[in-house]
Amino acid sequence: VRLVSVLTAAPLPVDSPLEQDCGDCLACVAACPPGAIKGAAFRPDQPLSERLDAVACTTYKDKVRDRWGKRCCGLCLASCPMGS
Repeated sequence: VRLVSVLTAAPLPVDSPLEQDCGDCLACVAACPPGAIKGAAFRPDQPLSERLDAVACTTYKDKVRDRWGKRCCGLCLASCPMGS
């Protein structure tokens, strides 16, 4: 799951979510330094908080900013075989 938004006025065609799922893959869980990704499978009716500890993610990115000057991480995305 990519937790980002893109704002644009471009006329993009609408498509549907991927039919594939993560299966047994937990690469993003293993790659997450603060342990913010809980590894729960996605369900549309499930609150995001059951899959992601947003406070832990934000706190970690704040520490990265304090140390390196940029508030970023992206290790979960980089580790995902579906997103590459």
